[in-house]
Amino acid sequence: MKELNAKKTYSRFGLTYSIGQLVYTVLVVILSLVLKKVNPEIFSSMAANILITYAVLVLITYPGMYLAIRNLEKTEIPKKSMGIGMLIACFPIAYTLGALSNLVGTIINIRIGAATGKGAVNPILDVMTGVPPVVMFLVAVVLAPICEELTFRKFLVDRTVRFGEKTAVLMSGLVFGLYHGNFSQFVYAFVLGAFFAYVYLRTGKIIYTILMHMFVNGISTVLAQVVMQGLDIEEMTGYIYGGDMEAYMNYCTEHAAAIAAVGLIGFFIILFLIAGVVLIAVNAKKVKFAAVPGELEKGNIFKNVIINVGMIVFILYCLANIVTAQLGLERSLVRFITSLISG
Repeated sequence: MKELNAKKTYSRFGLTYSIGQLVYTVLVVILSLVLKKVNPEIFSSMAANILITYAVLVLITYPGMYLAIRNLEKTEIPKKSMGIGMLIACFPIAYTLGALSNLVGTIINIRIGAATGKGAVNPILDVMTGVPPVVMFLVAVVLAPICEELTFRKFLVDRTVRFGEKTAVLMSGLVFGLYHGNFSQFVYAFVLGAFFAYVYLRTGKIIYTILMHMFVNGISTVLAQVVMQGLDIEEMTGYIYGGDMEAYMNYCTEHAAAIAAVGLIGFFIILFLIAGVVLIAVNAKKVKFAAVPGELEKGNIFKNVIINVGMIVFILYCLANIVTAQLGLERSLVRFITSLISG
């Protein structure tokens, strides 16, 4: 009976997230066509583009996903306070886990890019380039952490922990990573997703993971963009590679304040990473998963959690998105869908 319940539950999540992503894509295309009819210039601004598309996520997609899974049986996770010391320690741990896993993902991404001849693909970097810091802050630091922690942590873990704590944590990370739809974000999203799921599982308080998620996104997106706004890295490297050291020195002199800010922040980030590595090493042995009544036996986990209609559809759908992004085909697909809708 528990195997059947697990299969049905994970299948519901897989189908819900697949349909949610598909509906989101179609709605964005339709909305884009309608708004372009009203104001052809509305999407000339990347900021407007992001705000409009993210409004679909926040107002329609995520609420729709919740409505689709809310009646599944859930477990009330006991609420426990972390304590201020452990909460503070989790910030460098989360950032370090994200940075190290992102490094691994970047290396693999570069190798895949070399094999395909398309180079390393980073869709999120392309989207965020040129977006005002205020818009990026609203989307990446406020809305995304709140919506994603509720959708991929609380809603999912509450309803799957009864089949095993470790399984719930790993599946939260896997679903979160795959849902991003590109390999550039998959590795670090998987690692951070699993870490956040574990923190939520041990505390029962989603606010902790929301704050950590906000912090990581804030450092990796908004702060990086604000700091680099005053510098043109392409121009600087052009002087170096071209051997024009006089022009390079003149550029550095003219932008001394911005360069100093980058160096100072870089110094503190290095210290932060060192602290994170130490804290991970010290606390690694404390990570333990308790047995829960009715959890799946080891030999039955994969065939019930992964081998079901919903999860198979979800995994195949996400893998298709990752492949198309890696091969640079996603823009062609969007144009094709747009042509079908517009007739």
